[in-house]
Amino acid sequence: MRLSDFAQRFERVSEAVHEALDGVATVVDDPGRETGRGYYAGYCFKVYAVHGDARYELSDGGLVDWTQQLLQNRKERLVISGIGTDRLLILR
Repeated sequence: MRLSDFAQRFERVSEAVHEALDGVATVVDDPGRETGRGYYAGYCFKVYAVHGDARYELSDGGLVDWTQQLLQNRKERLVISGIGTDRLLILR
């Protein structure tokens, strides 16, 4: 898993993810990620699977401001993600 904090204000979230997945998955901070800038509202992630010598992207997600815009309420929060189920078939 790769975590990106574009806004540099989600350190506690990153720490919690690192702690929760310690020993279960490899978690790497990726502050230089370019994809998703302007789409995600400050924080996002990518989930990968390793099969043999190859790494496959399975999921992408993060914070978006859609509900803030729709409801005109800056307190609204929405985290989205998606998984490419077709990617799972590659791993069989």
